[in-house]
Amino acid sequence: MLELKKLARILQSLGFSLESREIRKLSFDSESSKYLWHETSWESLGEFSEEGSVAKNRAILMHLAGPSGSGKTSLLEKIRQLYPEVICKDLDEFDEEAGEELDLESGWKNSEDLWDKWGGEHFKIKQRLLDNFLSAHAGKKIILAGFDSEGGYSLQFFPQFRILLNTPLEESLSRRIKRDKNHPGAYQFWKDPESMEKERKEGAKIIKELFSAGYESLSPDEVLDLLKLDLKKKAVYNAPREGKKRWSVKYKKKIDCSHPKGFSQEQYCRRKAKGGGYKKD
Repeated sequence: MLELKKLARILQSLGFSLESREIRKLSFDSESSKYLWHETSWESLGEFSEEGSVAKNRAILMHLAGPSGSGKTSLLEKIRQLYPEVICKDLDEFDEEAGEELDLESGWKNSEDLWDKWGGEHFKIKQRLLDNFLSAHAGKKIILAGFDSEGGYSLQFFPQFRILLNTPLEESLSRRIKRDKNHPGAYQFWKDPESMEKERKEGAKIIKELFSAGYESLSPDEVLDLLKLDLKKKAVYNAPREGKKRWSVKYKKKIDCSHPKGFSQEQYCRRKAKGGGYKKD
């Protein structure tokens, strides 16, 4: 499995992104693979093992991806405001924290020598920070946003929902240009037609790779609708059934009929053993 991961990194560094993703899929063991490429509920994601380490309750729910300027950060902030119970995190924050831990100055990635020296270690720290974050919020709804790979390195996590924001590429570029107007050095970049075309091609490449990796194209409003629907289902699931003092589905599933607590649970377990009815002995 380790050799496959090395091969994936080599292919990524050579520009074979699609092939790298396919090889990386093969590197996961059979226990983890069942969580990767099919839809699951938002409720649970089991434990998996990778290179000898076990991570439990990785509660990755959704990854918001797309070219720079597609609106990932803005949508994440809106979700924070509307649904404070949902844990939101921009992957760029791990990037900054890892740089601070290595005492690297801003812009260090622009130096090939510094990247060759610190790139691998930087990503190892980002992975550790991400793992710690997921462990700290195990069992909760989590939404991550931003790029998960760079320079041949990729963060390892397993979202049940992989969303590509469908903002038109030209609109994403326009947003970036408007954003850089307050930074003369950055804005100068956009005055070069070759630079503009290069960014356009890079954005199209990112979109193509995300589609190939199984990301679903949705608008920000559709993402909010998806989240609203899921939270509504969760509320219904946890609510008592219709009628006075009826138990919720969640409560019933927590009852251990091998060791029922109290008369009510004993009666429930007896009915359950008979198929759920109220039959007499």
